[in-house]
Amino acid sequence: MSGSGIHLTTLGHRIRHHRVAKGLTLDDLGAKVGVAGSQLSLIENGKREPKLSLLQAIAHATGTEVADLISDEPPNRRAALEIELEKAQASPVFRQLGIDPVRVSKGMPDETIESILGLHRELQRREREAIATPARPFCSDASATIRQPGSASSRCSTSPRTSCSVMMSGAACSTHSPMPLRAAARIPLTLTEATRMVREVMDSSLGRGSDIA
Repeated sequence: MSGSGIHLTTLGHRIRHHRVAKGLTLDDLGAKVGVAGSQLSLIENGKREPKLSLLQAIAHATGTEVADLISDEPPNRRAALEIELEKAQASPVFRQLGIDPVRVSKGMPDETIESILGLHRELQRREREAIATPARPFCSDASATIRQPGSASSRCSTSPRTSCSVMMSGAACSTHSPMPLRAAARIPLTLTEATRMVREVMDSSLGRGSDIA
């Protein structure tokens, strides 16, 4: 997002869409608007924000309006997928996995992008679920001694990472401690497992022309 509130990736996709529709290469369009094709490439890839005068020149050269170029709507389905993937890979949920983002190439099939997005959506769903789920105590050591109020010490028979009924009832445990809420909610899909799943999709796409940033 630029300082002017324009989403640069969407803008770049819309400029590319209109340029290609006119049958123009980057150098062709650059010659018409007075800038190098390499500069237009940066704009189309969302790396640089064009001045209004350049946007007006691009709109004129491609037979459209500035208002159309700066619209928030992706110009086509492929662009929508690429924009969603970029936003997902910029999220804190993805960054904490510690893996490199996928850089989409022209040869990457839409189905591959959709598969990666499916994993991102599931991770985000679990993140929302973790935030919304009330905290519950979880045992960290099944062999710990439980000290129940008003009774002799006893052993806890629950398995590790399962809910401790004694703790839930308010008894004190010698070594058991509640597992952090966010960690408990993520047990079904650990960060290691999520990383492995994302890497598998990424590895399968490498043979189809994708790049890793």
